[in-house]
Amino acid sequence: MDVATVQRRLRRSGATIDLVVGDVALDELLLAVQAARFTGSTRFGDPPDADRLCFRRGVFVGMRPRRTQDGSGLRRAVRGMRWISDEAWAAVSDDGRRDPRQIVAALLEDRLVDATRLQRAIELHVRRRLFALYDLPAATRLRIREGIDRLADFWPAPIDMRPVIAFGTVARADPRRRAALMKRVLGRTVRLVAPYDARRNQHGLPPAVVSAVQALEDGRRMTPDDALPGLSPEQTVGVLLLLDRMALLKLD
Repeated sequence: MDVATVQRRLRRSGATIDLVVGDVALDELLLAVQAARFTGSTRFGDPPDADRLCFRRGVFVGMRPRRTQDGSGLRRAVRGMRWISDEAWAAVSDDGRRDPRQIVAALLEDRLVDATRLQRAIELHVRRRLFALYDLPAATRLRIREGIDRLADFWPAPIDMRPVIAFGTVARADPRRRAALMKRVLGRTVRLVAPYDARRNQHGLPPAVVSAVQALEDGRRMTPDDALPGLSPEQTVGVLLLLDRMALLKLD
């Protein structure tokens, strides 16, 4: 099923769409969810060990990570911020045997972490799991279900999805999209329509990618296996795909 078909079906009330991860690129799926103003959930994997993303009107509102990653991921996020000791974490988590929701309640009840800091740790945990979705096997089941009733039992984490989508476009784009873009730009000069706002950097691009994007301000004639400064040829095509999607790419 192509992404255009998925996007059309996302708009149907009560829709259920069953796919596998290899059917549609994750960055394209996330864009389709936004465009359809989708409310509901996308589940990667089979219960009980599944990652479930929740959206309201196309906006990501939170996630319930798979059971095997939820407790360990939360621990890594909380402990990584050095707010509590290993001994305190072991006590409140019963050496990792308690459910993550019980751990969060205990952390707050015992005043080991304040609510603001704990929310930061939860968002870090969720953000890491979002990027990890790109590494799921192609045969992983993917179920999309429309409906406000699907928004239950998840970690609230209003995270900007633009960096997650940009990562997929630059680093994990569908080979067919890469080939199609290279066919368009080969032998032509590519340049930016307008400078990329590196100060705000809303797409979360790493410094090397920002520098490569800025190198296009004066234009560059593309040749086979060409590479922008500091990037590989594959990363270069990914950057061009992202800029094209952002309507910042001009071909002369």
